[in-house]
Amino acid sequence: MLPRSVNIILDDVGEPSTSNTTIKGFNKIIYYATTRSLITANLYRVNYQGLYSVTKAFQNYNNKLVQLRAGKNSKSKLLLANSNHLNL
Repeated sequence: MLPRSVNIILDDVGEPSTSNTTIKGFNKIIYYATTRSLITANLYRVNYQGLYSVTKAFQNYNNKLVQLRAGKNSKSKLLLANSNHLNL
């Protein structure tokens, strides 16, 4: 039995465009995927391309959140100020 906070999403991991919209709002992912056949092309599409597209979409989503939050609280302002000072 899974906790109520866990959402199960069924998606085609071989399609990067669907991964981009599915990832929004999540902060953790447990990736479980299977293919319907043992054909090498299908295995590659799910095991490599699918994992890559989900990971890339998750990174892009989190990077966008970080950019939106940058400089909004005192800790991030201090971090930005210190990093700017070191780059001079």
